[in-house]
Amino acid sequence: MWWFQQGLCFLPSALVIWSAASFIFSYITAVLLHHIDPLVPYISDTGTIAPERCLFGIMLNISTFLGIATVYVRYKQVYALNPGENKIILLNKAGFTLGVISCFGLCIIANFQVCVLFAGFWMFQWNGSLVFWTVFQRAEPPLA
Repeated sequence: MWWFQQGLCFLPSALVIWSAASFIFSYITAVLLHHIDPLVPYISDTGTIAPERCLFGIMLNISTFLGIATVYVRYKQVYALNPGENKIILLNKAGFTLGVISCFGLCIIANFQVCVLFAGFWMFQWNGSLVFWTVFQRAEPPLA
């Protein structure tokens, strides 16, 4: 059986591939419509004019959903592997909360181009870093 046929383990890969595709497809659309310079564009310029902005927004909203699903599955995995350890359970809940906030920041980045973009970026970037730190502290049970 292939690795992606085992439960929900395809979610992290789907999240990475879909998120990369959202940037690539909006860039290709902007280049084909001559809205940006193809050699050295600003990444924020690829999502400011109507066709590529809509494509970028809907694809990042799907990335937000995949991100929340991935964070939830990881939360349930860690909870099942460490049922009685209070420190791990507390870190796991903190990681889940920060992960959802980070995904909400990604949703803000997708839907608001100028107004609150920096707040969304802060929520996505810094909370994502904290999620990585909290989730991978000691998620697996120790080897006896």
